[in-house]
Parts: sequence; structure tokens; C-alpha cells
Amino acid sequence: MSRKSARLFVLLSILLSLLAFIFNIIALLSPYWKFVRLHPQQNLQIIDNHIDPLIRAEVEKFFDLMHHRDTHYFGLYKHCLQYTTPKKLLNTVSSSQQTKCGHNYVPVFNDNDFEICHSVERHRYCIFHSTSTDDSELSQESLAKCQCNSPNYISVSKVLLTLTIIFLSIGILINILRLWSMKQKLLINDIQLRLLSIISSLFIILFSIIIITYQNSNKKYETLEFFDSLRRHYSRIQIYKFSNHLTTIIERFEQILDIKLGSSFMLVTFGLSFAFIAFLLSAVVEIKPLKLTVTTNKNSKSNEYQNHNQTMFINHHSTTNHNHTNSTYIPQIRYPKQTKV
Repeated sequence: MSRKSARLFVLLSILLSLLAFIFNIIALLSPYWKFVRLHPQQNLQIIDNHIDPLIRAEVEKFFDLMHHRDTHYFGLYKHCLQYTTPKKLLNTVSSSQQTKCGHNYVPVFNDNDFEICHSVERHRYCIFHSTSTDDSELSQESLAKCQCNSPNYISVSKVLLTLTIIFLSIGILINILRLWSMKQKLLINDIQLRLLSIISSLFIILFSIIIITYQNSNKKYETLEFFDSLRRHYSRIQIYKFSNHLTTIIERFEQILDIKLGSSFMLVTFGLSFAFIAFLLSAVVEIKPLKLTVTTNKNSKSNEYQNHNQTMFINHHSTTNHNHTNSTYIPQIRYPKQTKV
């Protein structure tokens, strides 16, 4: 491959890696990984008379506080709630959409503290506790014993996405050094730089695939965690009637959920595609140092000059021999004239 083509390939690799770097930073900070709402055209009844009244009361309270014509959208750091509020203007009633954002947190507690920590109020408090000081509905014991943390898959995704951004920056730096080596000799050669670039690209691709898989497989986690933690608790204490009722509620709830993956998820997907193309462009290019090429050219010119001199010498020598052969003196034998006696 010519030096011009190699330079073009590495420049394209840097450009694609830079785009992937920007996309991943936006995805890390933006709250648009997924959108969750109740399907507007689905009228399936979640609770009926067969559900225990205690479970039924919890479900109704949850929907009134968390999913009453609201749209939830989630990020790695934020959980935002978009809701509609009615406004009265003279004799007309209009509505306006408002957005309230908090943390993407869920309640975390020991099973011994289940009665204290598991409630709809606690679930909502974990999301909006940084934006609201109204915790009057929560007891002091609840505030002391119960914690709010990110879901495990969110914590893993944040770490992996941060590492992906770091490896992308390393890959960009390595390819810049490879371009620099075309003009100036470095302490490390291109083969070693290319090997480091390949290793960083493989980590980027691996981490991005894990993030996409985690996000896609856990897209219902935050929405169903309230009921799923109830079901696990009643299974542990062997109240299987409540556990079965909650399983039925979860199955019905899943049928009326409208979940869409958002722009942040798509940005990470595009970043993975760009990183893979950049990996292919960078891996196939071998850059030879400039001084090696100059020395090679000088050697080739020197060899051509020596060959030319040798050719001239041989031609001159053969011409000289030819002239020498033509000018060699050949003796002639002359017989003296004989006279008759």
C-alpha cells in the first residue's frame, strides 16, 4: 500500500473513532436510553376480584403515583417523568406538559427491613429525593435503614461506557502517533502501535456489545422492580398465594407497557459500528518510516550509479580491446628476388 493510501486510511480511522467518542459521551450523560408508558390503546384490566385485596391496594397506589398518564424516560444517571397538568383559562380548560427529573435509583434494603423500606412512597422518594424536600410520608426509621442505589445493570453499563470512552481516546492518540511516524522517527515502531490500536479497538467493541445487550435485556427492570421485589419477598416467606397473584399482575402489566429504545441507545449502537469500521481501517494499514524509505531510495540510486559505472567501464574496456586488436602489427614475409644464372 502506498504512503498516501495508508495516510488516508488512518485519517478515516481517526475521524470515525472521534465520532464514536462524541456519541458515547452524549449517551453517557443523556437520559434517553428508553421511553416507558402505558399503551394508550390497550384496555387490559390488570387487577380483578381474584387478586387479594392487599395486593390490589398496592397496585392501585402504584399506578396512581407512578403511571397515571405519564411517560418515563431513563438514562444511566437520570430518571425523568413527563406528565400533563390541566390549566384553567377563563371558561376553557387546557393542558400543558411538564418534565421532572431525578435519579435512576431504586430502593435497596435487607429482607428483614422489607416492611419498612418497600412502599410506593419510598420508590418515588429514591427517584426525586434530590429535587424535593417533602419526605413527610416516610418515617425516620425508613430514612435511616433504607438506601437508594442504581440498578446493578446501570452501574455495570456506566463503568463499561466510561472504559469505552477511555479506550476510544487511547485509540485516537495511537493513530495520531502513527501519522506522526510518517514524518519523524519514533522510539516505538508502527507494528507495536498497530498492535496497541487493535487491542484497544477489541476492548471498545466488546464493551459496547455488553452495554447494548445489558440495556436491551433489562429495559423493563425499573418499571417492574416494584412488583418483582414484592413477588420475591412473598416467595421467600412462602406465601405462595400472594406470589402467584403478583406473577399474574406482572404478566398483565407487561402486555400494556409501551417501551421504546431511545436516542442514547442508538448513539451507542452507531458508536459500535463506527469503532468496528475504524478498527478494520487501522488494522490493515502498515506504515513504513520515512527515513527508511529515503535510505532505500538512496541505496537504489547508488546501486544504479554503480551499475552504470560498471557498464560504462565494461563498454570502454571492450572498445579498447577491439581497437587494440585492429591496430596489432602483423609481420609480412618477403622473399628476395632471384636472378637467373
